[in-house]
Amino acid sequence: ISRKGACDLYTTELPNARKRALLIHCLGAEGQRLFYTLTVSDQGDDTYASALSAIREFFVPKVNVVAERYRFRQRSQRAGETTDQYVAALRELAATCEFGAMEDEMIRDQLVEKTNSSRIRERLLLEVPLDLKKAVTVARQIETATAEAKAMIAYVQCPYYRCPFTLDLSVKHPFHHRNSV
Repeated sequence: ISRKGACDLYTTELPNARKRALLIHCLGAEGQRLFYTLTVSDQGDDTYASALSAIREFFVPKVNVVAERYRFRQRSQRAGETTDQYVAALRELAATCEFGAMEDEMIRDQLVEKTNSSRIRERLLLEVPLDLKKAVTVARQIETATAEAKAMIAYVQCPYYRCPFTLDLSVKHPFHHRNSV
């Protein structure tokens, strides 16, 4: 009900009384039973808006902003989760936190603080000024560079024994002998 959707497209030309009847019909038998127990004001022209308001008031849970903000602050980036996935999860949590104009800043701060990559955190702390868009761009670049560096493997042939060695740029000791002698 809280999302504008196809129903609004179909009912824009209908009178309010007809919209209300359609809304009640779409609730189904159980929804209608609940609807008729609600206090709905039928005064004025806008019976549809009053019915919709009563339904929202009944079904939409009351938000405890303190608890929602706690959940937001506790959310850290999970293993294997990309920056884009993490920021999307933070946006979803922030929707109920009532941050208002500070929402992007709060998400940016949470990204810097709770990212699972110390490399990303250090790089973001170097950026002044730093907004959310720039933070996400920098984090993506670092994630991409890290993935590409791990993919770069050079093979070196041993001239004396003709034994292949692997040069892996992502490990501390890059030279590993493939075949033990």
